Amino acid sequence: YKFVLLSDPNAESLRFVLRSIHTGPFIDYVVRNPLVLMDSRERGIDNEYFRSSVDRTIRGLPVFP
Repeated sequence: YKFVLLSDPNAESLRFVLRSIHTGPFIDYVVRNPLVLMDSRERGIDNEYFRSSVDRTIRGLPVFP
């Protein structure tokens, strides 16, 4: 998987956010979950816990209006 985060060009580096998404919600809710199909290119990551955790992470950033 590749994580892409689009932001304002004037925003400072958000690399730490991508790293925290990978080490946090991705590992917890996708990799460690035996019910998630890791090779599903059509569906992507279909896990509500992962989506809500990433949403909380992004909305908690100071650069998010």
